[in-house]
Amino acid sequence: MEMLKVKRTFHPVGQGAFYTETFLDYRYPIGMVVYDCGVSGGNAPLINCLNEQFNMYGRNIDLLFISHFHADHISHVPYLLANCRVKAIVLPIITPAVAVDAYLNNYVEAGTLNSDTLAFLENIYGENPGLDGTKIVFVNSSSEGNNKSHEDGEFLDLENIQANVDKINSERAIRLHGWEYILCNYPCAHSSALVDEMRKQYPELLDAMLKRKWEDVRALLGKIPFKEIAQLYKDCFKKNENEESMTVLSKPISNDYPPTSSCLYTGDSPFRNSSRLKYVKNYYSNYWNEIGTLQVPHHGADDDNPEELYDFHRTCVVCYGTGNNYGHPGRRALINMAASRSNIRLVTELPNSMFRQYISY
Repeated sequence: MEMLKVKRTFHPVGQGAFYTETFLDYRYPIGMVVYDCGVSGGNAPLINCLNEQFNMYGRNIDLLFISHFHADHISHVPYLLANCRVKAIVLPIITPAVAVDAYLNNYVEAGTLNSDTLAFLENIYGENPGLDGTKIVFVNSSSEGNNKSHEDGEFLDLENIQANVDKINSERAIRLHGWEYILCNYPCAHSSALVDEMRKQYPELLDAMLKRKWEDVRALLGKIPFKEIAQLYKDCFKKNENEESMTVLSKPISNDYPPTSSCLYTGDSPFRNSSRLKYVKNYYSNYWNEIGTLQVPHHGADDDNPEELYDFHRTCVVCYGTGNNYGHPGRRALINMAASRSNIRLVTELPNSMFRQYISY
């Protein structure tokens, strides 16, 4: 009997994120999962990767995971939704204060209020979110403890979701095609630096954003010089910790296959916060030393890739743009990976940097 295969691809999009897992029955696609879809700066590499993926495997996507809502991770989500049949989009529930950060980040990145990404955020953050033909699954913050619910066999079957919008606990795995995805939405409080500064300079705008009155937000932003908002965000971003970034562990359901088949997608997880790293490692403690591949958090930023993260030799995939202004990947982060005897793969905007894995199961 021919086994199924997963084709895992870290696409060369530059300073952004676009990762896919395509399920194949022999050579024929039977499903696709996407984790993040965005880029900062030039769009051409990402558009090329999207079109290549669609041409090879069609435009049906089972799951679209969003780690967090910064532009370099979601700028092309509206493109996906407009050009593909996306069965379900899975995203973290966030606090109003973190929503402020996400909205301004995408406004500054786009340089205009006439942005499909802002319209998408207004929908998702609105009182009655909805997407035509796509189910929306919000993931609550994780609770303390290990994956006991996973061991008990509790999981979410997407076909059984009745409502167009649903909320699930982080501890529930999502299963499809003999595969499972274990979510961890770290409980975040706020993005304090940005909110505190806006409370001083633009209290009326902050109030409208916290109450999610988007027409008022657009009207108020239209009266403030763009350069002022961009500078405000840039100054506060230096203290930003990417607090909201949902991790997803991708693995076979069966234990009969090499545990190194699994991959942990981290988005921009702020592991500079030692308590957060400890929390995530404890949350995935049943699997931690068997995770074969790690999507290196925050494009290899030094602060978010401490030595404690690299306590086991894995394949470490660093995705970044060669011309970025952030110093990604950091020298210290790369040293930490090398010290753990990890296999380091650098994925940039260059086509030949694409990294693929094939897993039979």
